[in-house]
Amino acid sequence: SELQRLPNLKVIGGVFDNAGTGTELNVRQLQERGIAVIDATRGWAQSVAECAFALALCALRSIPQWHCRMSAREPLWVYEAVQFCDNSDFVNGELATKKVGVMGLGQIGRRIAQWCVSFGAEVAGFDPYLPEELFAEWQVSKVDLDTLVDTVDIVFVAIPPTPSSKGILNRERIGRLRKGAMVNIITRAHSVDMAALRERILADELFGAFDVYDVEPVPVDDPLRNRANVVHTPHIAGRTRDANIRVADIIADDFIRI
Repeated sequence: SELQRLPNLKVIGGVFDNAGTGTELNVRQLQERGIAVIDATRGWAQSVAECAFALALCALRSIPQWHCRMSAREPLWVYEAVQFCDNSDFVNGELATKKVGVMGLGQIGRRIAQWCVSFGAEVAGFDPYLPEELFAEWQVSKVDLDTLVDTVDIVFVAIPPTPSSKGILNRERIGRLRKGAMVNIITRAHSVDMAALRERILADELFGAFDVYDVEPVPVDDPLRNRANVVHTPHIAGRTRDANIRVADIIADDFIRI
């Protein structure tokens, strides 16, 4: 590789998207050569988590759908039961009254979990690599994945795309999510059986809140588009000036330290 032609290389930094997944870097080989590797992916965490949180709040209140109807100049101000403005076919209303499950409590997932707790939600987390004491510190119940899908109203998928996480939210587990539940996917779709999830969304059984997908870009004729039970963005969660500045700061600080 090109790196082999750099005998004086001492350090390499960048956004390697969770431990080098998806890059051509051989981290172990670099370490054996004494080359430090700075992964500044964590610099995106705040922006990504905020996007996930915003998608959930928008989904609970159907905010994008109301906006589109307002923009289309529909004669609104007529609500279900004369009172309720939310979509009663799916989880709706206040986050504070919901049971939330977070898959993956890393830099992104832990922020989502803590914010949900601060809003008053009951939060359960699945992360086999997280120390026990942190669950208690964050007021998050530690559960296995089967318990999570059986009990929550909202699932946040914040798991990095590693080999061990491939497809763990499988067809059987997706089938056990209660009717009307929300699935929020914010890191990668790698850990989700997207075919099974699509089936339940297109059958109006689940609500989807996505920033990432199994196929990107999402085709213009994809049936996920323009649905009452989908709120989504085109893989923009980490693409903020704030996140990029933070990434640059992390890399610069570690270069100086090294």
